[in-house]
Amino acid sequence: ALQERNTNLMRMAEQLAESRKGCENQLSEALASASASEITLSELSTALAGAMDEIAALNSIIVAYKSDIGNKDQAMSDTQRKLAEEAALNVALLGDKTDLNSQLQKLQEMHDDVATSLESD
Repeated sequence: ALQERNTNLMRMAEQLAESRKGCENQLSEALASASASEITLSELSTALAGAMDEIAALNSIIVAYKSDIGNKDQAMSDTQRKLAEEAALNVALLGDKTDLNSQLQKLQEMHDDVATSLESD
């Protein structure tokens, strides 16, 4: 689920980057048409400011998504490390259980030997 979310966030970040490129292209077109038409400096300045604000907002969103993805990757790494530690502990506990079972079997044999010895006396 985390991997799918990370993929979706990356896809959204790419879409936002493409949108930013579109804004930059629109700005370039506006600048090109300004020289060929009657657009006033004030209108061009307003268009430029709007485009720059939109680019800044898109950049902020992209940075936030990348940060979120980084946090998710770190959480996933932490989870994998904890699972590996738990697996190692389970292996150790299984070894302890095997040792205890072996000792219990020896004690049972000793008990049986004592019981047999007492019965024969």
